Amino acid sequence: NAQQAQAANVGRGEKKIRAAMAKIGLKPSSGYTRVSVVLANRTMISISQPEVYKSGDTYALVGEVKVENMNAPMNPGMADDILGHGGKPAMPTVKSADKNASGEPIDPASEEGLNPDDIEMAMAQSQASRADVVKALRAADGDLVNAIMALTL
Repeated sequence: NAQQAQAANVGRGEKKIRAAMAKIGLKPSSGYTRVSVVLANRTMISISQPEVYKSGDTYALVGEVKVENMNAPMNPGMADDILGHGGKPAMPTVKSADKNASGEPIDPASEEGLNPDDIEMAMAQSQASRADVVKALRAADGDLVNAIMALTL
């Protein structure tokens, strides 16, 4: 009954699409609840409840497309949902690596010992201020990837 009700709602355009898919050898495939594709420019295209047609290693997807820019900064509520708790990951304070050659602690806002290119790249990727980027790089022992992750989550 559910298939008959759904078939009654199928429009002329959908019938033509299905006929065209069958004509070029694509067969309906079931079991897909969501399909997501991430493009090189970090844009994610996703289709929920897609109609999937396939033939060998070729897939054709039919459904409502949602486009999401993964470079956009997240809102604070979204970060809480992803982390599963109410805040950012704990950031360590001063470590032995955070000392200069004379053994004095380096000011967390000081850029001494950090690669300027890393600072610029982290600022561009995370949309964070220079001071926040420097603090994150210090906490991550200069690791650019971990610093960006800490700034964006």
